[in-house]
Amino acid sequence: MTDGFDDTTRRLMETIEANWDERTPIHAASRFYDVGRKDPASWFADYEWTDLGDLAGRDVLHLQCHLGTETAAFARRGARTVGLDLSGAAVAEAGRLAAQAGLKIEYVRANVYDAVEALGGRRFDVVYTGKGALCYLPDLDRWADVLARLLRPGGRVYVVEFHPVLAALGLVPRSPDERDLVLRNDCLAGRGPVRIDASRTYTDGPALREATVCYEWAHGLGEVVTALVGAGIGVTRLRESELPWPRWPHMRQTGRGWWRLPDDAPGCRSATPCSAPAEPARPATGPPPNRHRECHRTAQGTPLSRHRERRRTTGATPSDVGEPPAGAVGTRRGGPPRRPDRLRAPRRARPVRGGPAGPSHCGRRPTPRTRRGSR
Repeated sequence: MTDGFDDTTRRLMETIEANWDERTPIHAASRFYDVGRKDPASWFADYEWTDLGDLAGRDVLHLQCHLGTETAAFARRGARTVGLDLSGAAVAEAGRLAAQAGLKIEYVRANVYDAVEALGGRRFDVVYTGKGALCYLPDLDRWADVLARLLRPGGRVYVVEFHPVLAALGLVPRSPDERDLVLRNDCLAGRGPVRIDASRTYTDGPALREATVCYEWAHGLGEVVTALVGAGIGVTRLRESELPWPRWPHMRQTGRGWWRLPDDAPGCRSATPCSAPAEPARPATGPPPNRHRECHRTAQGTPLSRHRERRRTTGATPSDVGEPPAGAVGTRRGGPPRRPDRLRAPRRARPVRGGPAGPSHCGRRPTPRTRRGSR
């Protein structure tokens, strides 16, 4: 499907590939990843395993897998595991690490948009992706269509990605003692690719020497959910939770080992995951989510139909699908709608003081460091 992109976008993706090729040996030797010693399961939150269920004997595909640090955890749980990544260097290193650990994992080098062809049309029970992956994708509608074509009937997509608000605040601090919560990057789509020229990545280790340029695209929470629904994947659960690392120095570690701002910080007094019990469910328009409570999001979905021939072929979305709130519950497929008295009325929009509303009020990314993510 990369043939469907214009020459400029394909060149940007080639630049991303070269950047991640050069990052790979630095990351493989870093204390951050601690490959060969760190338990692969430690990269996951407990609720991820609860959501995914028993993986033994199931076919699991990890898209944009980088070094395979999370991919190995699926294999350890008995899944028939495949990892796919854009970087040839990353795929080679991931294969070496799997062999060293005695794990049977198949790694494939391919652009995620070419995954269906690269995998020979195979389908999977679980397609897992995220944790710094979506920002390297220029078109989420095409991405979601690829996911739908990779799922077998009854399969599940599981996306764990950094919250748009966290991306807007910056994944990497400007200084070690930074405590400010200031939007400095885009948190919604609309302005196209952002060029980042940085000699350092998000890990420890030496600087990049040649392929220092990379490109990222901002994607809002609504864009992600709408792309999945438009491809026929029903969203059954949407969580917002803590971070797996201390982004700010005054963050406190939770009992689960993850990190959150202290109770007296703005909008961080609770961390209640949101879920939609209908499976599958159609998103419904409702009150806007509180995007400032937590900075990590998880979405999982299942196909709305077992007939994969019915594809989304344009960028348009159904007219009745709007920007869904976190944990929105829509009409049950084949069942009655939810009672109107249980749906909250939409809140009235509030104007933004000190500047225009919308994504244009978010600043461009000035940080000289790049985010964690594979891809």
